[in-house]
Amino acid sequence: MRTYRWNGLTNALVYFLVGFILWTCAEPVTVLTILNSRSLLIIFILVMMAIFYLRCPSWLCMTACGLMILYGMHYYFFHDEPLLSLDWLISLGTAITSNLGSVLQGKLLASSDLFSAFLFFVLLGLIMFAIRHWLRSGSFVLFVSFAVLSLALIDTFTYFDGNRSMVAVIVAALILLIVHKWQSFSAFIQDKNTIKKSVSWFAASGALIFAILVVALSAPKLDTQWSLPSSYLSSLNLDFLQNGSFFSGSQRIGYDEDDTRLGGSLGMDSTPVFTVSVSGKPGYWRVVHKDNYTGQGWGDSNRFFLPIADTQTFSSTLSLYENQTRTTRQMAILRFTNASPAILPYTGQPEQVSVPDRRLKIEQATGQVLTENERKASIERLTYAEPVFQTARLRQATSEADPEIVRERNLQLPETLPDRVRELGQRLTAGKTNRYDQVKAVVDYLRSSRFRYSTDQIPRPASNQDYVDQFLFETRVGYCDNFSTSMVVLLRSAGIPARWVKGFTSGEYQGQVAEKVNGKTVNLNKYQITNANAHSWGEVYFPGSGWVTFEPTPSFSDPSQFASASSNNDSTASNPNQSTNNQESKKTQQNAPTTKEKPVKQTQQAKDQSVKEKQPNQKKMNVHKAAGVHINWTFIGWTLLVVCLAGALASIFTRKKWLTAFYLRRIQHSELRSWKDFYDVYHVLLRILNLHGLKRSDTETLREFAERVCSIISGNEMFVLTKHYERLIYEYDTNLPPVNQEHIRKLINELTSHLNQQNEYVRKMNKRIAE
Repeated sequence: MRTYRWNGLTNALVYFLVGFILWTCAEPVTVLTILNSRSLLIIFILVMMAIFYLRCPSWLCMTACGLMILYGMHYYFFHDEPLLSLDWLISLGTAITSNLGSVLQGKLLASSDLFSAFLFFVLLGLIMFAIRHWLRSGSFVLFVSFAVLSLALIDTFTYFDGNRSMVAVIVAALILLIVHKWQSFSAFIQDKNTIKKSVSWFAASGALIFAILVVALSAPKLDTQWSLPSSYLSSLNLDFLQNGSFFSGSQRIGYDEDDTRLGGSLGMDSTPVFTVSVSGKPGYWRVVHKDNYTGQGWGDSNRFFLPIADTQTFSSTLSLYENQTRTTRQMAILRFTNASPAILPYTGQPEQVSVPDRRLKIEQATGQVLTENERKASIERLTYAEPVFQTARLRQATSEADPEIVRERNLQLPETLPDRVRELGQRLTAGKTNRYDQVKAVVDYLRSSRFRYSTDQIPRPASNQDYVDQFLFETRVGYCDNFSTSMVVLLRSAGIPARWVKGFTSGEYQGQVAEKVNGKTVNLNKYQITNANAHSWGEVYFPGSGWVTFEPTPSFSDPSQFASASSNNDSTASNPNQSTNNQESKKTQQNAPTTKEKPVKQTQQAKDQSVKEKQPNQKKMNVHKAAGVHINWTFIGWTLLVVCLAGALASIFTRKKWLTAFYLRRIQHSELRSWKDFYDVYHVLLRILNLHGLKRSDTETLREFAERVCSIISGNEMFVLTKHYERLIYEYDTNLPPVNQEHIRKLINELTSHLNQQNEYVRKMNKRIAE
C-alpha cells in the first residue's frame, strides 16, 4: 500500500513538472504579444493538466479545451459583454469566418488580432493534446527537446530574456526524466524496500542535478556571436513583426524611434535608463517632437541634422520659448546606464549641451539632439532655461499672430480624418474666447471620466481605421499615446497649432547629491529615470510665449509652471496640475502616479506599471476597470453555477476513477484486526467490482459471484477472500491472526492489480475496435 501511495505521488509530480515546463515555454507569449494575462494562461494549463491527470475521456478533454479557448477570447476581446451572452459568440464566429476567407485568399497578414489570438489558443490546445499523448506513451525526451528548442529560438530572435527560463526548464526536465525512469524500474521490481531505495535514488539524482548546474553556470562561456538578432529581424520589415500587429505586446517601456503605427497593449519594464542631477524643478525630459499625423501614427520627416558648434546654434534651431515667457537658468547632469538608447534628452530651452569627447548635432524638424556618430553617451551636461508661462499673456494670443511656418507644419491633418473628429474639436473649443481656454477645454475633456487609462487589453485600429477616431468614439480606453495624439488632433481640428512630443517624465526622487560644477561643489537634486518613465504629451504654440506643454493623460501632472497676472516673480508660479518640485521628499515622489509613462509604442507600457505601483490602494479596482469587468453579482452567480455544473458533470463522468481511488484508500487505511474490519473491507471490494461492471445478481451466492469474478480477471483472489469472509461470518472470530491479516491484505492488492490489468486490456481492445 505504501508503494501504491508512492507511485501516486510520483505520477502527480510528473504531471506537475510537465505543466511547469509548458508554462515556462508559453510565458514569453504574455510578453511578446497582446495576450499579456499570465493568470489566464496558467489557468488554461492547470485545467487541462488536471483533466489529463484524472484520465478523463477524450470528449471531455476536448470540451474543456474548447471552453477554455472561448473564455480566453471573451477575456481579451469581449470583456464588456456578459460571459453567457450569445451576442459575443455570434460576433466571434463572424470574425473567424471573415478572417478564414482572407486566409484562403492568401491574405494571411491581413488577419485581425482576434483571429491571431484564436489561432494561438487552438495551437495551445493541440500542443496540450500532444503532451497528453506523450504522457501516456512516456515519450518525454521528445517533449523536453521541443521545450528547450522553442526557448532557445525565442531567446535568440526576440528581446525576451530566456536565461532563467532555460535553467528552470533544464532542471525540471532532468527531474522529470529521473522520476519517469524510476517509475519504469519500480514497475518491474517487487521489493519490500522499494521506498527506501527510492529515497536513495532521488537523493543521488538530486546531487547529480546540482553538480550539473554548478558546472554549467560556473564554466566559462563564449562571447555573443550575434549580438542583436532581434534587430536583424526588425530590419527585414516583416509585417507581422511590426508595431501594431498581434506582436504589439513586444512594445516595451523605453524609447523607440518608430511611431508610424500606434496602438495595442503594452508590457512593463522598470529598467533604469539614466539618472539626473538637476538644480531646477523636475520637468519632462523631451527627446523628439513630431508634426505629421498619418491617421495611424506619427510619420517621420526627412532627417536633416545641423552640427552644434555653440549656443547660437541652439537658439536659432531650437527656439521653444519667446520673449513673453519668463525663464530662470538651471543646470543638469545626466548619466546613462547600459540599457539606455543613444539619446540625449533635455528639458526647458537648452542653452548649452556637452558630452565629453563628442561632437553633437541637432535635427531641425524634430528637435532631437544626438552625438555626431549617433552612439550612446555616458554623461551629458546641460544648461537650460526653465520657463514660467504668464497665464494672462497666453489668453491674449491670437491666431493672426501665428507664424506661417508654424501653421503650415502644425495644423496638418490627413484627408482621411473622420468628420466627427473635426466636429468634436470645433465643438469643444466653441464659445471660448481665447486660445488658452480652448486648449484647457480639450485637455479637461480628455482627462474627464469619459475616458479610462490602461495599457492592458488595448484594441488596435484596423488598417482603414483612424487611430484617434477609434479612441475617442469607440474604445475610450488607452494610454499616453492615445491621449496626447487625440489632444493634438482635436486642437488642430479647431485651428490651433499643436505638436506631439515624446520623452520621459521627471522620474523618482533619490535625494540630494554633491556635484562639481565649474570647479565648485553644489548640492543638486537627483532623480532616477527608468523605462517606466517613458511618456508622450502635447505642446501648443502661443505667439509671444512659444511652445507650452499640456498634459492630457489622466493621473499625470502637467509639468509646466504658470504664473497669474499678479505674480511678480517666478517663485510664485503655480499650476493646479503642476508636477512635484525637486525639493520634495522621496516619499512624495513615489506617491505621484503622474511621473511615469512611455512616449511611444514601446515606451508607453511604463505608465501602467507606474500608476499601479504608485496607487496601491486602487490597484485592484483599476485592474477590474482595465479589464472592462464590473462587479455584477448576477454574472458572478451564473459563473459559479456554470462552474458547479461543470464540476458535477466531470464528477459524474469520472466517478469510476475517483470512487475507485477513494475506496482503495479506505481499504489501505483499514487495520484488519477484527472480523468487523474485514467485513467492511469485503463490502468495499464489492462496491469496487460493481463500479467496474461486475455486479452480483440477486440469484447468485457469494461463492458463485466470486467464481465469476475470478474467471473474468484471471485470478482466484476473490474466491479465497470470499472463503475467509464466510468463515469469519459463520464462526464469528473476534480477532484476525497477524498471519491472516498479511495474507488478506496481499490478496486484496493482487485482486485490485488484476482488475486494473483487465480494465487496461478492455480499453486497448475497444481502441483497436474503434480504429
